[in-house]
Amino acid sequence: MGRIERLWSKLSHKGPMDEAAALVFVEGHGVLGAGSDGEREITIITSESWAVACATLGQKVDPVARRANVMISGIDLAESTGRMLRLGGAIVEICGETTPCAGLDRNVPGLCAALTPPWTGGAFGRVIEGGQVRTDDEAAWE
Repeated sequence: MGRIERLWSKLSHKGPMDEAAALVFVEGHGVLGAGSDGEREITIITSESWAVACATLGQKVDPVARRANVMISGIDLAESTGRMLRLGGAIVEICGETTPCAGLDRNVPGLCAALTPPWTGGAFGRVIEGGQVRTDDEAAWE
């Protein structure tokens, strides 16, 4: 069993990531008020993988730089495609591994390479059951 550490949303494509204490996930859409991209409605990273990426970079970096929606701890996302992950009051189907893009290097040089090892960059998925998601909520495989 894991825990939701941090949450972010963005109002526009490539817009800034705004940190939130709570978000509403909407079935078939993603984060309420934010646009989605097909199966990539929600993006998730782990605090453990983020620590590995920071160690690779040789510096602490705020995870907002990853541009994910959710940071969790205590859950291994590796090889999780097709699994259902409960995040607070919502359920997300993991659709695949997130491939980091070179654009991440604009703010933090080397971040894309640090997130390249398998599943270090996190996972993406679609909302199967909507609901409220808050920091400190439980994260668990269904």
